[in-house]
Amino acid sequence: RLVTGASASARTAATTTSTTPATATFTNGTWTGSVTIGSARANARLTAADGYSSGQSNAFDVAVPVPQYTIWDATAPTGHNPDAAAAELGTRFRSSMDGQITAVRFWKAPLNTSVHVGHLWTNEGALLATASFTNETASGWQVAQLNLPVAITAGTTYVVSYHTSSGYTVSRPYFTSAYDNPPLRALRDGED
Repeated sequence: RLVTGASASARTAATTTSTTPATATFTNGTWTGSVTIGSARANARLTAADGYSSGQSNAFDVAVPVPQYTIWDATAPTGHNPDAAAAELGTRFRSSMDGQITAVRFWKAPLNTSVHVGHLWTNEGALLATASFTNETASGWQVAQLNLPVAITAGTTYVVSYHTSSGYTVSRPYFTSAYDNPPLRALRDGED
């Protein structure tokens, strides 16, 4: 039979979440279209009812994409320091919101050929995470995933660094001012 003006809602075991559109037209007992559910849910179901009968969809999960942020944009840094001494190079940063650090990265120049290890520290110097860079390209942004995400707190200063022994990319004088890429902020010298 033809059902028109049926209402739709997303239901989980304990809650009901409104959907967009709130009502829909069913043709020959079938509704085809898109529904926007306002928040993440596990085992959600869509229920349609017209006052006489109702039907329910199979269970499904609604996932909300987690935004990814990085301090630095995609711009390639310039300048290479061929210093062959081992060095740990880092940046102090803060986030304006709570979150999780899932990876660290650095810019690699073609002459920077040593083994690289990334670190995440508290501002006081306590090590929070270590990640080895593997499958590096000859140059460009190198990324190392952390084994486990590290929770960070808004307004707290952290240090991200990497270890190298074959030179590094440098732009002087860089940290005379802060660099903002919200919600992240690389601190200027003396800011913290």
